[in-house]
Amino acid sequence: MTLNEMQFVTYCVGCVAEGLKIDEPKAFKLLYHSRLLEEYIVPCFNVLHSFGREYLTEDLIEQLKKRGAIC
Repeated sequence: MTLNEMQFVTYCVGCVAEGLKIDEPKAFKLLYHSRLLEEYIVPCFNVLHSFGREYLTEDLIEQLKKRGAIC
């Protein structure tokens, strides 16, 4: 993982935490255990990093729902 990808992962964790109104460690666990980090965020970095914060947050939360990590 590159430095830019790691920084983006951190940004995504913050987006999810804010969107779900949870703390960052819990948001990280949701993204990690749902495998979104290695199967979606990092592989799709080139596309995802161009999205606005609001759209990215909505997209990540929708992906968590699709994977059954949240209701």
